[in-house]
Amino acid sequence: MFKFFTSLSFLYLFSIVVLMLYGLAFYRDFKRDGYQRKRFPFVFLLIGATCFWVLYINIHAPLRLKTFSNLDHHFLRHDGFQVARKIELGRTDTLNSQANSFNRFLLVKEGADISISAEYSEEPLYGVSGKTKLLSTSFPAAGHIISLQLDTLLFQLRPGDDHSLELMINDHAVCKAIKTIKKGSSAWNLVKDEESFINSPYYTIEDLSNALKHIFLLRDNATETGELRLFVSGKIFRYGNDLKYDAKKLVAKDLVFTSTLTDGSLFGWGISFPDNNKNQFRLKYGAKDSFTLLNRYPVSYPMISEKRTDAREDEWQQHVVNKFIVSDPKDLLRMSPVFGEGFLFTAFQGDSSIDFSPALLSYIKGAGNEPLQLKANFMDSRRTGIRLMQNKIVLPARSGSFSWMFSVRN
Repeated sequence: MFKFFTSLSFLYLFSIVVLMLYGLAFYRDFKRDGYQRKRFPFVFLLIGATCFWVLYINIHAPLRLKTFSNLDHHFLRHDGFQVARKIELGRTDTLNSQANSFNRFLLVKEGADISISAEYSEEPLYGVSGKTKLLSTSFPAAGHIISLQLDTLLFQLRPGDDHSLELMINDHAVCKAIKTIKKGSSAWNLVKDEESFINSPYYTIEDLSNALKHIFLLRDNATETGELRLFVSGKIFRYGNDLKYDAKKLVAKDLVFTSTLTDGSLFGWGISFPDNNKNQFRLKYGAKDSFTLLNRYPVSYPMISEKRTDAREDEWQQHVVNKFIVSDPKDLLRMSPVFGEGFLFTAFQGDSSIDFSPALLSYIKGAGNEPLQLKANFMDSRRTGIRLMQNKIVLPARSGSFSWMFSVRN
């Protein structure tokens, strides 16, 4: 019954009935003495007050209304990391997903400066401090040659001007692509649609296509006005040998780089930077040897209660919701069957020391605008409780060198 009295159907019906009664009274008075009392302001006030009442109840919906709860507009968000001296970024699961790129970007605070370096990277790193700049090792493209020996094949890439790229194999011209490079592209994407290349016997050679996918032509400022540069992924050495830039032989250590990041600068990796919505961080200097990395595009999960096939008696009653939060997928295998749902945040793979210990989040499902009354505790009873400040959660990694930062957003 309460749900009906707060619905639009009731509001429409109430307004129609009031207006009909007003019309009836207007007709009766007019027919009797030709005079009409000014009742419409009261009718307007009555309908308006009912509208505001229905609107207020639906915005501040109690649970018995069964429309939404406070969980429907709260999200658990991974804000970034609090770091003590150093942290490594860029690692991904390439075992289960070979399409993933693997990088090892090491951030270290030494004195008053923070440096970022990479002994191995498969994607270009960019930094923004006033203007966008390519930080990874790269080489001028126009008028230069990059070559790689693939068994009996020697392929060469010859970037001409800003819009042309010629592919030569064993000193024979295979194709010449004329395309506009706005931010960056792999050599494979530039030449793969050329008819002369498609009709050649080289098109189906897997090592050739893989090698071309790991040579990139990039704009040094990620815009069409930037200088065209050659970036080589560290993965290219898997497919061939004797990599050369002009006459200079390149080895893995020639691709290593180190750069300095200023306070408040933005950095990220990937050829679609800064338009891609992942792998981007804002750097904030801290006291002594600490600093903070804030996700530019943080991952968030809704804090709704578990979806169940069987109806719960307390579904629309105030009750406590318990969910786990983990960073290591292996922790899911050890999770108690009591928990049907939880939160999994993964940033790195292959090193358990960078994960945090599984934790339990407890909060109350209530009316639409009621607070969650969030509580957090480690599921390992040997560890101390987790301090919460203004719905912010800080979970230390097992290594102790940094902490994961989470917040509950309304």
